[in-house]
Amino acid sequence: MKYYHLSYSRELRKIARKSKEEENMPHIQVTMVKGRTTEQKRALPKRLTEALSEETQVDPRYVSLSLLEVEADGFAEAGELVLDRRTREQGS
Repeated sequence: MKYYHLSYSRELRKIARKSKEEENMPHIQVTMVKGRTTEQKRALPKRLTEALSEETQVDPRYVSLSLLEVEADGFAEAGELVLDRRTREQGS
């Protein structure tokens, strides 16, 4: 049992050791109003990862990205809910 424990501890230490790039892994978070197609959502991480990787010289494998989709009543710009702006624009 002790041997297993020692072996397990060594394995954990190996896993815990990260490369410098992994430790400095950039993360992109995109918040957007729902409504994009799956194709658009597939393209966005690819292009953003390429751009960030190129500008920061980080291996693209270490770039992570979150797409957070919110309802139109949960997102505002210029002090106005997107839902209200859309409603106003549709009435014009």
